Amino acid sequence: MRLCLSILIFGLAATALSQQPDSLPPGPDFSYGIIDTIIVIGNNKTKEAVVLREMTLKPGSEATLHDIEFDRNRVYSLGLFTRVDIFFQLLDGQNYLIVDVSERWYIIPVPLFGFRDGDPKKPYFGGGLLHNNFRGLNQKIFGSIVFGYNPSLSLFFSDPQIDHEHDLYFSGNLSFSRIRNKSEVESALTGDFDERHYDINTTLGKRFSIYESAGINVGFRVVD
Repeated sequence: MRLCLSILIFGLAATALSQQPDSLPPGPDFSYGIIDTIIVIGNNKTKEAVVLREMTLKPGSEATLHDIEFDRNRVYSLGLFTRVDIFFQLLDGQNYLIVDVSERWYIIPVPLFGFRDGDPKKPYFGGGLLHNNFRGLNQKIFGSIVFGYNPSLSLFFSDPQIDHEHDLYFSGNLSFSRIRNKSEVESALTGDFDERHYDINTTLGKRFSIYESAGINVGFRVVD
């Protein structure tokens, strides 16, 4: 009985050992080799330069498992793709780093409605339209119009690289709103009135690296 039991345990152990992988999974410092060429596929609208700008890996770089995963997350964080895969491929003696992406829908309608100050007597309603990847350059354009209590108009534009040579970025916002007076004391003296607010806001900056940038913001507001 003991002999049979020993043979059974030995057989299970041998089976378990035979199912173990030949080697452990590669660690984060595992190197695939030196990159000769980087290819971006699946970007039907997005310019290749937008993707490459976010990556630390370049031709001539050593492609480690950690760096590939880091760049994959950076490209995905652009918000332009539903899927990002990066893999290393040896073909005809050349080392290719292939970035395979799936683009998301870029034109997004935005409904706007609610109650000012949480008061059901002060409803507002309207809508906006966002283009999240204008011209395939990761430029953002958003326009909105709101009716009802405190109506407003606004237009926003941003370009992460308005000047390629100097790596400058820009954003600007124009808005108008008509705000109902909130002072009960003033209303009792002169009657209800509206304020007209005009706002202009721009930012110009320079990106020094994927980690560092600096900019200047200038705004101008008129309240009539």
